[in-house]
Amino acid sequence: ADSAPSTQPRAEGGPAHVVVYADFNCVHCAAFEQENAALLEGWLADGKATVEYRIVDFLSAPNNQNFSARAANAAYCVAEQAPEQYDPFVTDVFGAYEGHGGKGLSDDELAQRAEALGADVSDCMEQDTYRPAVAYTTQKAKAAPIQGTPTVYVDGQWWSGEQAFQDWASPIVEG
Repeated sequence: ADSAPSTQPRAEGGPAHVVVYADFNCVHCAAFEQENAALLEGWLADGKATVEYRIVDFLSAPNNQNFSARAANAAYCVAEQAPEQYDPFVTDVFGAYEGHGGKGLSDDELAQRAEALGADVSDCMEQDTYRPAVAYTTQKAKAAPIQGTPTVYVDGQWWSGEQAFQDWASPIVEG
């Protein structure tokens, strides 16, 4: 996991480039999000970083009705309908992990969470509008090769997870 496509360092004088590969049904991703969402949002608000979530489908299975793929599709739908609500939706879906414990959320529950943020994604979800994009992102991640989630890069540097993310990333982002 030394490098992945388009995880290169920031442009001179520009914000740090944060790339997060994550799966909505990954307990470690949920924990990462819980621990770091406020930090990432702060960097975004201060113009210190751009944050790109590459939501993948590593953990879809019949016992969770392909939750990873369905939730990723829903997130893309939110991004289309209400771009400013994408990050809050991602945080909200990861925040629900503890409640469903890997069984996933229903399409209705995903749609309700999106609606609570002002995005009507029912048609987009019913038509699986972004499932091909999810499949493509997943295929590209596996080819990178991304071994698991979360996999995080900051300015092209891979976070090994040996150190708390904030402790590791802050010096890179904030110089």
